[in-house]
Amino acid sequence: MTPSLLAAARSAGLDVAECPLLVLEEPALLEPPAGYAIEILPRDSHHLGEVGAAVHAGFAGTDEVGEARDGSGVAGRIEAGLTTLGGAIEIKDHGLGAAAGGGSHNPRGTTTELVGIAVIPRARRIGLGAAIASALVADAERLGIDTVFLSAQDEAVARVYERVGFRRVGTACIAG
Repeated sequence: MTPSLLAAARSAGLDVAECPLLVLEEPALLEPPAGYAIEILPRDSHHLGEVGAAVHAGFAGTDEVGEARDGSGVAGRIEAGLTTLGGAIEIKDHGLGAAAGGGSHNPRGTTTELVGIAVIPRARRIGLGAAIASALVADAERLGIDTVFLSAQDEAVARVYERVGFRRVGTACIAG
């Protein structure tokens, strides 16, 4: 919206990442890879904390999923209709196993942003991240959302989302 803000932010000493900004154009329904299920989690799911820990591990680049995170904050946002959390869960012989990743979207009116999609390293490059995004898109459509967007970490990650039906429309600058 304000391209001149980039130079001002950098001159103020902020570290600014330039990330592909994508909007959903033609949604593609992608199934999860063999051995995984994608679930849209209700506020009382026992998987909330596990999925949060798996997402954290995914962004940290480790397969070591730590203790389940406190899911009370996300449970409250789910109950209020402000967040939808999707989890990627391994399928084991006895049913569902451990969380391997997840992500969310945050509906506001008829618009939502997909955020925080991450998969632990050992479950990458098999289509799990794209399947999570696809499940979140399907949930947004179920809610009557007509604008779905996201900011990708980089061009390689943007290509994952393009498989789900997103197209690049600009650049998001994220400062910290």
